[in-house]
Amino acid sequence: MFDLSKLIIDPKSFGSTLFLTSVKPAYDYKDGVRVSDTPYAFKYEISLPEHQLDKLSVKIEGPPQMETPESYLEVGFEDLKPSLYWTPNGYQLKVTARRIFPVNGKKN
Repeated sequence: MFDLSKLIIDPKSFGSTLFLTSVKPAYDYKDGVRVSDTPYAFKYEISLPEHQLDKLSVKIEGPPQMETPESYLEVGFEDLKPSLYWTPNGYQLKVTARRIFPVNGKKN
């Protein structure tokens, strides 16, 4: 049987417009227990207007690169990588990136 976690997902399938809606810290866990009060990454919740505003979360390691906007903010990502992983509840989508930036901003 083909291992779906090896499937390559094209980030373009999310659409050409991505809206940042919130930013949340991500903490390390071991056996279901949080092991640190210091976040190791941040999750950027994105709404996809080309998919009826479905949402996905993009995790970027390190300090926060943006704050939760007052309303929708169009953003782009550097090195956006979607992939699948297996859980007892079925396959889940994991999305990571190296950097997030406002669409009207510079990609330094």
